[in-house]
Amino acid sequence: MKKQATKKDGNEPVTRKEFNERLDNVDERFNKVDERFSKIDERFNKVDERFDKLELALRNQAKAILRNTDDINIIKETMATKDDIHKILTAIDSFAQKSQDVERKSIVNTHRIVELETKYSNLDERVSTLEASVHK
Repeated sequence: MKKQATKKDGNEPVTRKEFNERLDNVDERFNKVDERFSKIDERFNKVDERFDKLELALRNQAKAILRNTDDINIIKETMATKDDIHKILTAIDSFAQKSQDVERKSIVNTHRIVELETKYSNLDERVSTLEASVHK
């Protein structure tokens, strides 16, 4: 026995008009869904563009970091340390002290030379006087 379709099981026959109306309704709903997906696609495209810009910026930053890292390594290799500066300052202080010592000795020697020149001059006069009295 073949079962007759009833409204309860959803298999009842429909007219072409009812079918077309339902099909139009489904088409309309699909069109709305398509519109929503188009808007979502546009948003994803904008997000993709933003990610592309961010990726480019990130790559540029990474390159800059690598350049800076190289520069920092060069600076570390050639930079004077506190110990190096201390050694240099100690050497400068030593030379400055030696220079001051030489300057002091020079002042003392200059004074002694002036005294010796005075004494020499006095002795020269005395010798000349003695020689003159001996030759008379």
